[in-house]
Amino acid sequence: MQQQQPPSRYKIPFWEQVAIARHLTKLPALTIMVFLRNDIGYRFLNTVHLALICGSLVVVSIFLVATGASEQDRVGDLFIFALLAFLFGGFQQAKRFHEHKRGILQHSFYIGTSGFSKGRLTPAFLRRERRCERFVEPGIVIFIAFHYLPISPILCLWVIFAALCLCHFEGRIRRRELNERLDMLDGLVESEVKTKEVDTFEPPPKAQPKPKKRTTTGVPTGIGPDIAKQIRRRKRQAFSFWR
Repeated sequence: MQQQQPPSRYKIPFWEQVAIARHLTKLPALTIMVFLRNDIGYRFLNTVHLALICGSLVVVSIFLVATGASEQDRVGDLFIFALLAFLFGGFQQAKRFHEHKRGILQHSFYIGTSGFSKGRLTPAFLRRERRCERFVEPGIVIFIAFHYLPISPILCLWVIFAALCLCHFEGRIRRRELNERLDMLDGLVESEVKTKEVDTFEPPPKAQPKPKKRTTTGVPTGIGPDIAKQIRRRKRQAFSFWR
C-alpha cells in the first residue's frame, strides 16, 4: 500500500492566495501606466518592480521564440514593449528625482493622473472620483487592443490583461481611500457620543459662594492735603507763565 503524504504545513489558504494575486495586479498595470500617465510618484515607480515585470515579459518572449512561435504571433512586439516600458518608467523616475531636488512637492506613491481627465471635452462627472482613471482609460486601452488583436495577438492580449489589472488596481485604491474616510468619520461620531455620555453622567458644578468684601487695614494711599495744595500752586504758576 502506498503511504499517504502528510499535508504540507506551509500551505497558503485560498483567500490569502487571492489577496496576494490582487496585490500583484499592480505589476501588469504598471507596464501600461508608464505610457498613459506622466506624473507617477517616485517610489511607486519601483525599479525592482519594473525590472521584475519587464524582465518576465522578455523571458516569455524569448521562450515563445525558442519553442517555435509563428511569425504571425509577432512575439518581438512583446519584447520591444517590455524594453520601452522599462525605459519609460526609468525616465519618469529620474524626472521625479530631479523635481524633488528642485523643491517640487509630490506624493512619492502617487499613482498618476490620466490624460483623458485633463481634456476639455471630458465631462465633469468623469473627472470626479478618478472615474477617468478607473473606467475610461482602461476601456479605451482594451478597445484599441481588440482592434489590433489580429495584427499582434501576443502583445494585444498582454495589453488587455494589463488594462484589466489597472481597472482592478484603481478600484482597490478607491475602496481603501473610502474606508479610510469612513473610519475617520466613525471616529468623529464615536468621540462625539462619548463626550455626550461623559457630560450626562458628570455631576453639575456646585454654585460657588460670593466672595466676602475684604477690609484692609494697611497704610492709606492717596495724596495728602498739603501735597495737593502744592500741586495746585504749581499749576497756577505754570498757567500764568504761558499767559
